[in-house]
Amino acid sequence: MKTWLSQLHADPIPWLLQYGCAPIRYRTLTEIAGRAETDPEVAAARQDCDRYAPSVQVLQQQQLNGRWLDKLLDYEAPNKSRHRGPGLVNQFLFLVERGWSREHPVIHRTAQECLLELAREAPGSDLCELKGYAGSDPAALKFVRRIMADIAAAALSRAAFNDAAEVQAVGKRIAAELAHHHKEDGAGRFDGIVEVPEDAVYRRLRPDWCTPDMFIFYILAFNAECCREAEKNGGLDWLAAQLGNIDATPRRVREVRGKKFLKLKDLHIAVWSKDEFAAGRVGFLLHDLELLARTGLLTRMPKAVELLTWLLSLRKNPDDGFFDVETTVDRHPTRSQYHYFPLEESWRGKNRKSTDFVFRLALILSILDRSKTPLTPL
Repeated sequence: MKTWLSQLHADPIPWLLQYGCAPIRYRTLTEIAGRAETDPEVAAARQDCDRYAPSVQVLQQQQLNGRWLDKLLDYEAPNKSRHRGPGLVNQFLFLVERGWSREHPVIHRTAQECLLELAREAPGSDLCELKGYAGSDPAALKFVRRIMADIAAAALSRAAFNDAAEVQAVGKRIAAELAHHHKEDGAGRFDGIVEVPEDAVYRRLRPDWCTPDMFIFYILAFNAECCREAEKNGGLDWLAAQLGNIDATPRRVREVRGKKFLKLKDLHIAVWSKDEFAAGRVGFLLHDLELLARTGLLTRMPKAVELLTWLLSLRKNPDDGFFDVETTVDRHPTRSQYHYFPLEESWRGKNRKSTDFVFRLALILSILDRSKTPLTPL
């Protein structure tokens, strides 16, 4: 019987295990091959992940309070002398993507001391760089804490902390909000357009409305109970409809007390065409397709199926597992753009860029197989 993974025409697992870095080897064994954590080869790969140089460097930058640079959301490119770099959420997700599980002491500690406190909207939780936006206004502080609870729950969901009461509570709230959005059909979602000088034009989100951005999708993609509830109440249908309606102004902004404190984007697949992804943006496409596969939305969106078909067509030879990705994948991706790609430390040397691409593509296909998604003709 044909499977999604068989669309690669060659078994990617031996090749990824031979050429991939430690995180790719570990995640290939566990997420594509389905091997147990007790498997000796898996255990050895997991230990290699703990020693993986990029992850160790991120660990060395962590503060004693469990945060990075006393920031929650900043995505600035690293610059140690200027005290710049990614904040807590980005660094946490970086480590999880590279095979650090919830049992890892650093992931466990960061979740317990920082993210769970934010997810429960604890009055004493430190909002770091977001404090100035709310000031001492109780209503503004409550709103900022609610938004940070969503983002913290998204990161915790990605790290498999779905059994935490705080994460379950946020997941139920998000599912209910999506059901409301579906019922209202998006009416009243925005409150005007805001032009940010030397930046871009944004649609201002109303306080009680979601948008199909990365954080909402992380909650759904890695929290099965929340995803089932959103499926049952029409929330997933609403998200798919939003992604299918191209918006000339795809950027979103949240405001509090007239201050723009959080800029968001809907998933890039809602806006960019195949040609735009082909211009060095395939990393974004792989990320979006993975989230759509995990939520069961990929095959409901003709555009997503078309783009997946295009990715599979990049094979150099139909009979081997190698792909021509030199021009379609960014030459110099930065941490301010990605926490999830590339997993390889660098792309110097043969096959390294391809292993990143092939792993992520094989992961998407294996997710479709595990969810028993009917094979769509490609």
